[in-house]
Formats: sequence, structure tokens, C-alpha cells
Amino acid sequence: MFAGLPPMCLFPLPPNPLKFSLGLRAGDFDRIAAGIVSKDEKAVHVPTDISPSKHAFCEDGFHPGPDSCNLWAHDLVKLLPIGEKSHG
Repeated sequence: MFAGLPPMCLFPLPPNPLKFSLGLRAGDFDRIAAGIVSKDEKAVHVPTDISPSKHAFCEDGFHPGPDSCNLWAHDLVKLLPIGEKSHG
């Protein structure tokens, strides 16, 4: 499981044009990673949906807060093939 890069252009801390630049770069890397992951049938790319309009951030304005990370972890766990045996 590859948790995609978050939409950094939405993060509260970085000022523009840095925020814009980080957002573009993260989006590019995430698209590249998703393409690589899609070539492996045992792997999955999961887009990361973290946004200050929906999720709390730490005081630093750059990292998602504990509650947001907890929600994100629960979303990822739901996608795990729990109980399946590895064939590798």
C-alpha cells in the first residue's frame, strides 16, 4: 500500500509561491508513484485526502494533527486485505 502524497498546496503554513510550488511537485511525484504502483497487481496507491478545511493541523501548520492522522490511519486500514495470506 502506497499512501499518496497529500495536496500540499492546501497546507496552511507555506506562503505562496512556495505553497504553490510544493503542491505542484507533490502532485507530480504522486502521479509518478501511482503509475509505478499500478504496474504491480499486489500493490495499491491510495490518494491522501488531508485538507485544512476538513482536518486539524499541528501548531506548525505543516503536519496533520493527531486526530487527522488517526482518521487517515483508519481509512488506510479499511483497505488492507486482512485475513488473506501472502502469496509472495
